[in-house]
Amino acid sequence: MKSPWKVTMQYICGKPQYAVYRLRDVSKVDHSGNRESGSTYMDSKEEAERIAAELNAKEAGDGKDG
Repeated sequence: MKSPWKVTMQYICGKPQYAVYRLRDVSKVDHSGNRESGSTYMDSKEEAERIAAELNAKEAGDGKDG
């Protein structure tokens, strides 16, 4: 079972960078081989949160179009 989409943060060249990901299998440990990417890295945490919310809504089938 996959996890909901969420935001991760990593410092790249001293700047925080945000991306959207989810676990492929929630019963396994969180590591790069168990992650599915929903975006590339970006400067804005708010934008990453918006993308994660859109992906979660789309999968929930609530009728929102990303």
